[in-house]
Amino acid sequence: MKDLKDKNMPAPVVISDAELKRQAAKEKRARFVRTMFSRKIVVIGAVGLLFFILVAVFAPQIARFDPSAMDSKAILETPNAVHWLGTDNYGRDTFARLVYGARISLIIGVLAVAIAAVIGISLGMIAGYFGGIIDMIIMRVMEAMMAIPALMVNLALVAVIGNSITDLAVILAVTTVPSYVRMTRAMTLRVRNSDYVKAAKMAGSSSLSILVSHVLPNVISHNIVQVVSNVGGTILQEAALSFLGVGISIPTPSWGTMVSEGRNYLLFNPTIALVPGVCVALLVISLNLLGDGIRDAMDPRLRGEN
Repeated sequence: MKDLKDKNMPAPVVISDAELKRQAAKEKRARFVRTMFSRKIVVIGAVGLLFFILVAVFAPQIARFDPSAMDSKAILETPNAVHWLGTDNYGRDTFARLVYGARISLIIGVLAVAIAAVIGISLGMIAGYFGGIIDMIIMRVMEAMMAIPALMVNLALVAVIGNSITDLAVILAVTTVPSYVRMTRAMTLRVRNSDYVKAAKMAGSSSLSILVSHVLPNVISHNIVQVVSNVGGTILQEAALSFLGVGISIPTPSWGTMVSEGRNYLLFNPTIALVPGVCVALLVISLNLLGDGIRDAMDPRLRGEN
């Protein structure tokens, strides 16, 4: 009877180590998302950012007019059935320029932060890992850059380089690099003395291999929050340069340029300046709220980890 029972019993399920790791990674991702969106305000920020991204991607389908097309018969029109937000002083459709302006702002913001993050994280790891004269040179240069107001640096670089979309992305990246260098260097100083880095050195791994395989994974996660937040700040800087007349060149639509041009016509058609200004504020707020959610999700105490 005992042998019969043994034959009828199901065989034990054996789970491989790879499957256990996949399940653990899946649970970790689910816990990350759950913690990130645990607050409604973060969900609102994510929805707001998604809205602006969709507007930027589908701008040609949303806008009914060419954002640069001028109509001398429709100058400074108030909102109506044809021009939903009216027209500006050149007869251009305000709604079309607003929609295409979202694309310009997001492209410059993301591109500038991506350039700054790559350069800043790389320099920060080099300074923190090697130390000595290399660390001193890099950090003194960063401190000198931070001592000069960002707006002055941007204005000077625009005069030298130019004001195309790519030029502005590079210029805005320059003033953002020091923040990544300082944060990454501080984290690299802690990581370089860890046991796994020492073991990699004893195994004969090169400095480049150690930086990429061991240091980078430990510093990149802490920079994600700063990346998301800096996109909003970069968009504000681009809007400020365009407002001052040295940003995106006319007739390319830009929210900062729209505010600058529309401020003289607030009594005739306030939507020209007010609506793009509100859009800049909403986009930056959405990015900051999402950054707060990512920061909460990366905090082990809030994720329930020890």
